[in-house]
Amino acid sequence: MTKKFKKILFFGLCLFFLITAPSVIFYSKGYRFDFQNMKIVQTGGFFLKISPPGVTLNIDQELHKKTNFFFDSAFINGLIPKDYQITIQKTDYHIWSKALEIKEKQVTEAKNIVLFPKNPKFNLIDKNINSFFPAPDNKKIIFKIHEETGWVLNSFDIQTKEQKKLVSEQELKLLEKNRKISQISFLNLVWSNDSKRILIEISIKGEKQYIVLKTGPETNLFVLDAESNIKNINFNPDKSEELFFISLEPEEKLTKEDEELKIRKEVIFRLKADGERVILKIPTPSSGQNIINYSIIGNDIVWLSDSGFLYLGRLVNSDKIELIKILNLKPINIHKETNYQIIAKDFSKIFLKQDEMLYYLNPATHLLEQIFNSVKTIEFSKDMKKIIVSTNNQIWLFYIEKEQEQPQRNIEEKILLSGFPDEISNLFWLNNFYIIFQIKDSIKIAEIDNRSRVNLIELTTFPSSSISWSQKEKILLVLSENNLYSCDNILK
Repeated sequence: MTKKFKKILFFGLCLFFLITAPSVIFYSKGYRFDFQNMKIVQTGGFFLKISPPGVTLNIDQELHKKTNFFFDSAFINGLIPKDYQITIQKTDYHIWSKALEIKEKQVTEAKNIVLFPKNPKFNLIDKNINSFFPAPDNKKIIFKIHEETGWVLNSFDIQTKEQKKLVSEQELKLLEKNRKISQISFLNLVWSNDSKRILIEISIKGEKQYIVLKTGPETNLFVLDAESNIKNINFNPDKSEELFFISLEPEEKLTKEDEELKIRKEVIFRLKADGERVILKIPTPSSGQNIINYSIIGNDIVWLSDSGFLYLGRLVNSDKIELIKILNLKPINIHKETNYQIIAKDFSKIFLKQDEMLYYLNPATHLLEQIFNSVKTIEFSKDMKKIIVSTNNQIWLFYIEKEQEQPQRNIEEKILLSGFPDEISNLFWLNNFYIIFQIKDSIKIAEIDNRSRVNLIELTTFPSSSISWSQKEKILLVLSENNLYSCDNILK
């Protein structure tokens, strides 16, 4: 090798190094040449968390990765900024697909991807059931069935599969003084929070009455001596042996002025375990006003009066409320013959439903703001960051708190999730990121991530059906043509 050749080789290698070194450094720093746009860009990546594990992940129809049975996440980096079509699939599961954008120096996340089984297994629980009412602890179900003598309520233990009779229409007829009653209509059933008692609403000759039943080994039946004007009756959230309801104050409690004017205000009663009724003493400035509706959480109570104001108070003893504050600075107009409902899981997030119109109590402005005109169903998510709302044929999201994770959401952001030609029914949160509902005989599941598209699947179909979902136990109950089925393999 000559001296000249060595010199040429040396300078050639130096030149090669000077040319390639920056490229290697730029590459290691995440820079790539975008041939489509003919420019140098910095790359980004995807982080995906998927359930169940063991899936195939395709990017732009090319196999990119397979997750194993021990890890449920995938990180893909070094991607040029643009839109990518992500497809995730697994045998016997519905496909998840979405176009997601990669931006320079950013990781695009989808942490709540769930694949759902194509043919979920449903087990028959029982037959000849007209309607069902699962307990909050999901250990029992109340069945309503029809016999020759009328309707019957039975309690079904999910674990032991044992069924026992609670009460029947025929038994209630025998308790009535007027033995000529031909029919007692069943209207509704509500469980207490501790799953120990049920409140049954019935109608006798057009007048509502209420029955409280203890569902334990010893079934106690208590018929509330109810007048036809009782409304908004609920269990005490902390003491299921007590009830609260709204009714007209007794005539003996009227002031002279009210007695002369023949005015009886609507007040809140507390029905104690021993059967004693006490009127909750409402503090000023709400005293003397009619109570329209109320909601109790723990020892705190919010009530709406005919002044149009919402009040927050505390139950300090059996018959007294201590006023904490007036919640709305500006009253709303109260209309007669209108149904009002206070909807809250905690009193920092309060909604007011006026017939089908929905208001939100803005904690910043302290004003009741109308957010929807026609609402059928409202459900809080488990994380309390949002609600899902159904109108006749649309599903909306409304964010109560800011969502920091992708896709990020602002407080009070409204999102139209999906619309259908037919009416939506039986809407539930499946978890914090998926919902389950019905369109006619079709049971559907949808995600709430609406980037590019909402993944929507038909889980199954049942004729003439209604459903109930338990987030705690992850059990789906389906009543179809008087047969009750359960499924527990939707979420893994």
